[in-house]
Amino acid sequence: MDKDKQLVALKRGFDELVDLAELVVTGRLQVRIAKEYPLEEIQAACDYVATGHADGKVIIKLTD
Repeated sequence: MDKDKQLVALKRGFDELVDLAELVVTGRLQVRIAKEYPLEEIQAACDYVATGHADGKVIIKLTD
């Protein structure tokens, strides 16, 4: 694994979620977003994920 990438394991629980949020807010953990799709294009988003080429999270936007 590259030195700038880290694997984060999260147990289900509020305290762990708060800790994870703090890492994101402070910039110590960055979430890579591959693409964003409006809800109306959810099939296109699913098709994109199915290609296996998404190099980050695929976001489905519920509102603008």
